[in-house]
Amino acid sequence: MNRTDMAFDYLQNYMKDKYDKYSEEILLSNEENSLFDLSFSTFLDEMRFALLYENEKYELVLEKARKLVYRKLLELEDAEVNILFVECIHTLSDKEFENVLESDKAEKYMLDPPISQKYQLIAGEFLIIISQKVVESISMHASTNLIQYIEDLKASIKNFAFDGSLEGDDVATRNYWEEFCFQVQYGGEDPLRIVQEGIETHIKEKLKKISYKDIVLLYTETDNYYGEVYDTTSPFPDRDEMVESIVSKVFDEISWEASNAYVPDFYNGEDWD
Repeated sequence: MNRTDMAFDYLQNYMKDKYDKYSEEILLSNEENSLFDLSFSTFLDEMRFALLYENEKYELVLEKARKLVYRKLLELEDAEVNILFVECIHTLSDKEFENVLESDKAEKYMLDPPISQKYQLIAGEFLIIISQKVVESISMHASTNLIQYIEDLKASIKNFAFDGSLEGDDVATRNYWEEFCFQVQYGGEDPLRIVQEGIETHIKEKLKKISYKDIVLLYTETDNYYGEVYDTTSPFPDRDEMVESIVSKVFDEISWEASNAYVPDFYNGEDWD
């Protein structure tokens, strides 16, 4: 590795560390002026609350985060701000870059809006990182939520109205869950499809009734969630899109359980005993 590459890598690591450090400081700060009639230990808690329980107000909290970033930038030396700005340069055209520099000269000492373009661009980078950290902190609590949801779902499937197997009296399944397990392991294409459609409809109906918070937590356990922020103003997709991902994930999980659950091969003379 030559000196130029080493210097570039060092600068990249330095910027990343600084963005992470200052983002953590902002999130862990204790902001007394909450946007809600509640007290929060940290600004991170306020952002999580807004995202999960007052989603329509999340943009207001995000704007508060932007102001906290500006406050942080005003505390830093000019050289430190310039280093943070390097992270933004790759997104700018030459003309845009020149405009930022001119704006910075004219508005350098303004504490009130309009904030310099340089500060706005740096704040944009910070908001991406801050949103990412908020989303990650939420997803950490999701796995137990999915496990419990699947257990509840299985219990509800067992309580489906059940008048006997689609295969007739030769198959002694005692409830809809056992019927699903049997069809997954031994059934024909048409009976399996009928059972699957019934369960999929049931999952969708259950998801319509649960809170946005639980939808988000379940979504973070799906294969369509990559730990990346969907959009800083709305870090997760809309509810319908999340529901589709959850249905697919949950159905895959219970299908796997059904394929591994014990159910007699009634066609070959097995029974529950």
